[in-house]
Amino acid sequence: LLFTNSVLAGDHSDSDKNIQDRARDLLRNIFNDNSKHVTKNMDVELFDIQDGQTPRATVVSCSDSRVQSSTIDDTPVNDLFYIRNIGNQIESAKGSVRYGVQYLHTPVLLIIGHVECGAVKAAIGDYKKKPQDLRKELYTFDFPDGISGKDGVIHNIHNQVDTAMQMFDPEVKDNKLVVIGAIYDFKNEYKQGYNRLIILNLNGEKDPKIIAKSPYLKGIKDLKVGV
Repeated sequence: LLFTNSVLAGDHSDSDKNIQDRARDLLRNIFNDNSKHVTKNMDVELFDIQDGQTPRATVVSCSDSRVQSSTIDDTPVNDLFYIRNIGNQIESAKGSVRYGVQYLHTPVLLIIGHVECGAVKAAIGDYKKKPQDLRKELYTFDFPDGISGKDGVIHNIHNQVDTAMQMFDPEVKDNKLVVIGAIYDFKNEYKQGYNRLIILNLNGEKDPKIIAKSPYLKGIKDLKVGV
């Protein structure tokens, strides 16, 4: 690690030291865990896909550290083409989403929002004084005046599905793609279980009773639809 001269000389505040300690701990964890991963030879399955990938889902999720691929797929390698940004937006990641759907031909586009989304709260509030690059991403949201953060998360999920439906209308109409909007509830805010993934929207349909009868969802155990 490279530190400034003052840090090398030991001239730093307790706050600086705490940041450096956290960084060292994190890097130690990452590279030690990678070494364990290599030692266990867990990537044997990659030998067969070294020259190409065949994922089954393009996933657009929030960058929030509480939302990880391990919450929805025990074996994400070659299964999930995963795209992350603040607020699980299509607009700020259109190229990546298009690549997954139209070039990797994933049959599923899964958009995952989550409770307590900081990006949604920021976009609902006054963000005029935030840095330009951050404002640019927050500007892509579309919220009605006075909406709460909780309702904003759900509103945003439906908006993102609508955007995806417009982008990939031919694929959806030809039954080559199903677009699903879901919310990840790590607070059990909707009383359906901690860390539950709940479907809110399927190809533009929002009625839980109709969604639950979709042939795409046949065979799913303990399916949760609607909040």
